[in-house]
Amino acid sequence: MQQVAVYRNLHKNCLSIQSREREDYGKIIGYCKSIFLKRPKFVVREKGRLKVIKESRKNVHAFIVGECPNLNIWSWQDRDVTMGGNPTTKVFYNPYKYSTFVDKDGNPVHKARAVVVNTNYIQADITKEN
Repeated sequence: MQQVAVYRNLHKNCLSIQSREREDYGKIIGYCKSIFLKRPKFVVREKGRLKVIKESRKNVHAFIVGECPNLNIWSWQDRDVTMGGNPTTKVFYNPYKYSTFVDKDGNPVHKARAVVVNTNYIQADITKEN
């Protein structure tokens, strides 16, 4: 499985997929409308967030980093991708209101078991493992 970082690309209205592998770390390796990741971590770079607040201008500072089980399943279709029937939670990020990704109740979300990232929403399985 390839380690990747995903962020919303506002210029192309899609998701940018960035490699997190040693040999091409940080390189954009693809674009998609939705992607499934295992063991994701929700990362917000605080300096970038503060710059957004100060300048009221968006920049790339929030990512979802995880393992992509199959790079061939990237989708250009706006459709729901399920996670095998596991309960999921919508996750949001707004740099003006929160310093982290949050659930619908405003509780911080830092990691999950799996996530579907779409250009319009983030759906995460944040159930605790026994």
